[in-house]
Amino acid sequence: MMWLRCALLITLAVFMAPAAAKQEPISWPLNLGPDIGFELWVDESANTHFDEIRQLPADAWQQRSYALMEGYTYAAHWLRFSIPELAQAVPTLWLEISPAYLDQLDLFYQPNADIDEWVQITGGDIFSAADRPIDWRHMVFPLESTETMGPIYLRLQTSSTSMLFGKFWIPEAFAIAKAKDSILWGLYFGFALFSVVLALVLGAFTRDRTLLSVAAFGIAYVFIASMQGFMGWSLFRHMPLVAHHMVGLSLMLSWIAIIWLAREALDLKNQIPWLDRITLVWIGLMSLLLLSIPLGHYTWGIQWMSYLGEPMKWVATIAGFWLWYRRGPQFAFFAVPFFLHNFFAAASVMSAHGYYPFTELLYVTWQYLMVFLMLMVIGLAAYRIQTSERERRDREQLARELKLEREASFLQRQFVSMVSHEFRTPLAIIDAVITNIRARPDLSPEERHAKEEKILRASARLATLTSNCLAETRLSTRELSLEPVNLITLIEEAAEIVHLTGGYSLELRANEKVYRVGDAVEPIMIDADRAMLRIALSNVLDNAAKYSLPGLIRIDVITRGEKILIQVANRGAEIPAEIVAQLFERYFTQHPQGIPRRTSASAGLGLFIAHEIITQHGGALRLMPYQDGWVCFEFELTL
Repeated sequence: MMWLRCALLITLAVFMAPAAAKQEPISWPLNLGPDIGFELWVDESANTHFDEIRQLPADAWQQRSYALMEGYTYAAHWLRFSIPELAQAVPTLWLEISPAYLDQLDLFYQPNADIDEWVQITGGDIFSAADRPIDWRHMVFPLESTETMGPIYLRLQTSSTSMLFGKFWIPEAFAIAKAKDSILWGLYFGFALFSVVLALVLGAFTRDRTLLSVAAFGIAYVFIASMQGFMGWSLFRHMPLVAHHMVGLSLMLSWIAIIWLAREALDLKNQIPWLDRITLVWIGLMSLLLLSIPLGHYTWGIQWMSYLGEPMKWVATIAGFWLWYRRGPQFAFFAVPFFLHNFFAAASVMSAHGYYPFTELLYVTWQYLMVFLMLMVIGLAAYRIQTSERERRDREQLARELKLEREASFLQRQFVSMVSHEFRTPLAIIDAVITNIRARPDLSPEERHAKEEKILRASARLATLTSNCLAETRLSTRELSLEPVNLITLIEEAAEIVHLTGGYSLELRANEKVYRVGDAVEPIMIDADRAMLRIALSNVLDNAAKYSLPGLIRIDVITRGEKILIQVANRGAEIPAEIVAQLFERYFTQHPQGIPRRTSASAGLGLFIAHEIITQHGGALRLMPYQDGWVCFEFELTL
């Protein structure tokens, strides 16, 4: 309905603008006070009858040439004025009275000065907007027969500040001005709604208290809409008392909300804890003043709200500049717009108390600075969220690095412990065998040969362990020295570890052809790091001998297009499915059941290093499905 009325006003303005320009040389509106002076009498009892007012002597009236601003008072105010001669030629004038929150207005006028007959029109925000003579958000009194009209009396009584601005219009000029006015207010409230919704959505999504306090401060827009009459004219058109109390309630809540906004924007809880505690007490006291509305003492309550709220706002302003100086420029997002907002808001409060003359520019500037303040605080909150997110990522990165460092330290201790144990066992074997040989010089050649084989096997174990330790260091650099390598020769070199393990035989098959030790095998050339690939093959062959019963170990070399497969198979127990995924992890060890231990516990590096070497060669190392009692590992490389 409000938008429909605005559209009608715009239409009326378009059609009446030319006529208004031709008929009237007067610059409309004429303002009560600056353009049309009035006389004022203050009725302290607020009970004086109109007939008594008419009998007051001339010296009882005060001359005024500016708008009425008497502050918060329980008194009634009577204004007396006459329409100037220049405007009397207009058959109809409209007198617009603002602000919209004035409780009761009584207009008395005499259509004909020669006849003692008076017309009374009553209005105000405690009366339904639907009953107004002119359907507008402010009270508009239509005045007929202005040429013969006598003096006009206007009585004002309100529980809010006694502030009155009167404007005389001709209907055509009123329609033009209010059409533009409605468009501007629509843009203002649209932008205000956008800022509130933006803060609310971002605050709910990020759970940021500053953004939620910005959204809460949106109650100030409810106050502006109520003060300008939009609430009583549109939403609560038939509920005038709701609209009447909404003005005071939203104003009080706005004071509380802006101090809460300052608390969150300045992060007083962490930055200035003692001031934060004072602020919370202050907000508590201000909240108690809300009870003045249902108790019928709004005039007293709103005065004390301003006495408490305004000083605290300036304390917050000083705190903002201090934090800007001490903590960094982020607080400038709040300190500067908050100072500007408070400056004009304080001037507006002083005019409401009657201490400072009212100017329309003052209120307009304050209202737009409120939007600016909200947007800047949203910017401050966004900056803090970004900074907090960056700090969170840094903390997580640091935590990950610390965790990796702890794990590395633990693994290093574990590795040193396992490797030292691995080194001690073959060294102990070598030491024991040499001691035994020295103690028994009469050993037969067969006995001496057997003991030398033990020394060779222990030495081979030491060499393999040393190669694995060095290989892990090289793998961390991810640098391979690729060169043409005969894969068959490399396999034969790696298979030496099987020959040094008693009880095992080796079978080599290349492309379905079986070879024995010493047979000439057709070379297969690949590009590889000779030393690293030899270590990978040795580790898998060593595991085949270590974790199987004595017998045959089979090596199959298969060429498939550009790929070459190397399969190392031994007789042994099936590897449990639950540990298959862990086979190639560093330090993982598990001795198969039914296989006697012939060496100390493994360091858990063999398969891990073999897997890493083959992966860095662009290939793969995997466990093949268990079949007919054979455990098989397969290398896949590119020719």
